[in-house]
Amino acid sequence: MSIKNSSKINLLLHSQPYGTIFTSVWLIRHGYSYALQQRYRENGWLESVGNGAVKRIGDQVSVEGPVYTLQNQLGLSVHIGGKSAIALLGRSHYLQMGISELILFGMQDEKLPKWFSEFDWGVKIDYRASGFLPRDMGMEIFPKEISR
Repeated sequence: MSIKNSSKINLLLHSQPYGTIFTSVWLIRHGYSYALQQRYRENGWLESVGNGAVKRIGDQVSVEGPVYTLQNQLGLSVHIGGKSAIALLGRSHYLQMGISELILFGMQDEKLPKWFSEFDWGVKIDYRASGFLPRDMGMEIFPKEISR
């Protein structure tokens, strides 16, 4: 691998918080062709989590990271809600320990990508698409550092 290509992979690996996913669409937009993405998978830098999405090899990804990806790379309004949001904020004193089900909300016209829906994130995903609330009402954006 040339110096130029090795610095390009380093830029990529440090461009997003750990615990997140890289979508093919986002990679293409940032100058990483399909052929280059394939080469990174073959060389052990990235591994597939489904069609159109990869993660850093060996990176521990919990479901919060892919939600960050949906919001920041794909521009979806998807957000965590209900008991799941309360638990992530650390205010679930009387709720069950840990998150076994993640409740996600999104706009009525938005669908979750297949790679997100079909991957085993270790929790049951309950996605509810609705036009009930405005797109930007009451959402809290995940911090730059995703917890591991």
